[in-house]
Amino acid sequence: MRNYRDLTPHEVERLKDEYPITANRHLAIRYDVSIDGIRTLAKKQGWKKDHNALLAGKRELHTLTAEEEAWIIKHFRNTPNAAIMQRIDIGESTLHRIARKHGLKKTSQYMNRARKLNAEVGTRRCRDLGVYEENAVRARLMWQSIKTRPREEWPGYKPGLKPWEQPGMTRRKYVRAKQKAEEAMRHQRKMEHFRIISGEKQQTKLRLCTNITHRASVQKHRMIKEYDYFAIEGEVGVICYDEQTRRSIRSEETARRHGLKVEAADE
Repeated sequence: MRNYRDLTPHEVERLKDEYPITANRHLAIRYDVSIDGIRTLAKKQGWKKDHNALLAGKRELHTLTAEEEAWIIKHFRNTPNAAIMQRIDIGESTLHRIARKHGLKKTSQYMNRARKLNAEVGTRRCRDLGVYEENAVRARLMWQSIKTRPREEWPGYKPGLKPWEQPGMTRRKYVRAKQKAEEAMRHQRKMEHFRIISGEKQQTKLRLCTNITHRASVQKHRMIKEYDYFAIEGEVGVICYDEQTRRSIRSEETARRHGLKVEAADE
């Protein structure tokens, strides 16, 4: 669906002639613009409806049949509202009334696709209109004026204040951001743990003590330090020995009890 600002001057002139005698729902379908967009444009241009045309339009309103309402209920969740309005020939308010009546909502998959498409269209339009360049110029001018002030007057981080007391931050926002960061770190550690178990290369520089407990880790390093056992890179739960190792049966049993594997090194 187009934005009313995307209408060409020729379309605006033609819409000016059709607006007083045509219902907004027909104009919205004809120009692929929302009814709210038509109303906003008419308000800015000062257009008015013809009273006789409005009365005639009310007498010509489309009456929904049971089959059409059933079709709306079936397809509402994954179909754009403009397509439903054009197919059934109804207005936006009628469609919203039916959706409220039956508790209809768009699916999350449809909303994600719509948001992605709107973001792409908005980005492309902002790039064509030069909005990003204007914002960059405005930001540079603002920075030039800010850096002449004392450091304490700069916006952003303020020395001596707690994180949730910083400008634009509240305790609730700080806690939520911290929880989100912790959740992201847990997910990253979990994925790195799976990569190590699968024999794949790590994608980060995290030093993980995976698939062994703290007691197993202590026992492993104790055996390496005191009895010359050694570990293998990529095998966290394995400790090996060779001819140079002063083997300790008791230490090996303790290691196995903690979940470690004690194996002879391959020659």
